[in-house]
Amino acid sequence: MQKALASACRSLPAIFIANARQADRAAAPLAAVLRRPPAELLSLLPIGEPGNPSRFKPALDFAQLIAQNHALILLILAALGAAILWRRRGYRRTVLAAAGIGLALFVSVILLKSGVVYRDVIDYEQQNYGNRLFEIILLLTAPLALAAVAWWWRKLPTIDPGVRLFQVLLFAGTVAALAYATFPRVDDFQLSRGYSVSVHDVNAVRKIHDAAAGPYVVLANQSVSAAALREYGFLKYYGEQFYYSIPTGAPLYRAYLDMVYQGPSRDVVRAAMRSVGAPTAYFVINRYWTNSEKIAEAAKKTADEWFSVDDGEVYVFRYGLE
Repeated sequence: MQKALASACRSLPAIFIANARQADRAAAPLAAVLRRPPAELLSLLPIGEPGNPSRFKPALDFAQLIAQNHALILLILAALGAAILWRRRGYRRTVLAAAGIGLALFVSVILLKSGVVYRDVIDYEQQNYGNRLFEIILLLTAPLALAAVAWWWRKLPTIDPGVRLFQVLLFAGTVAALAYATFPRVDDFQLSRGYSVSVHDVNAVRKIHDAAAGPYVVLANQSVSAAALREYGFLKYYGEQFYYSIPTGAPLYRAYLDMVYQGPSRDVVRAAMRSVGAPTAYFVINRYWTNSEKIAEAAKKTADEWFSVDDGEVYVFRYGLE
């Protein structure tokens, strides 16, 4: 059982590497990865460097300290829990199994973050698969961490009352800080925008669909593209390219980024249209996007026509090849 689980964990990087090579994308050989210095390999784990952030607000600083170091805290607790359980013979096989699976997953994370290039995934999302696998490691180690907490809870009545009060308050504060960090937040440390599919995105997708007289492509952000999937499914493909600008590594999404960050350009849209063979393209900009008003004003000068959705929550610009 343990060998099967460990083998399955090791197979994850192999699958991604094989896929990368099949797609003619670079994938670092295993030997080349393992020759890298151990410190460099360990730095690939998304644990983050221990730190003590400060904005001179004690409660907020403590919450950020716990949030920033939560993975390290959980792994330390898991190690303590494993040591406690190891003292009992009946739990040794469980500890060995958890340690073996955890080690296999750690190796998988390092390989995924150092030896694989994912097809059709934009540069800043290349590390996401490894990061998600690391989150699975944290979930798998949680029972060992709970064992350490349970041992502490049983010992609590025997501790000096003053120390006991301090430890209980520290534990309660840590739990509250972790809960606080779980939710989107706007504070001195973080600005969570919480982008998601909105009714305005859905309305924009519907209006584009109704206005289109023939085949078309849409340059839009991921939320708008998700709204299109929700409304019309996988309606149209140009070869391997979906008619909305997803996935993020595809040419249409790169064209969308050029439009919003380098300025709207008819040449960029036409190049995107020619690359897939579409006669019409729509460029979509949401009001919440940074500098959306400037982008919209510039796009009005390059587009054949435009319209707004829901009193300017979304602007849509149509381009033709002619």
